[in-house]
Amino acid sequence: MCDMPGKLFYNPTRCPKCGSNDHVIPIVYGIAPLEFCEMAMHGEIELGGGIIQEDAPVWVCKRCENRFGSINDRQESDLAQFIENA
Repeated sequence: MCDMPGKLFYNPTRCPKCGSNDHVIPIVYGIAPLEFCEMAMHGEIELGGGIIQEDAPVWVCKRCENRFGSINDRQESDLAQFIENA
């Protein structure tokens, strides 16, 4: 159940496999609040689960399904800023 606060890391990027930047969304790890569950249902983010490994990907391309990047590639921002820019 997605009812607890979490963090969203977002910094749009380009897919290294197909070159798309319109279809790249963040993979969000941790316990997701309801807003994130709704965003995942609409294809705006992907939920990555409760535990993040050092080599876990942080981006997914919805066009070619490539998962890439690392936690060090992203900068932290808040959910309001992400929704405002979506």
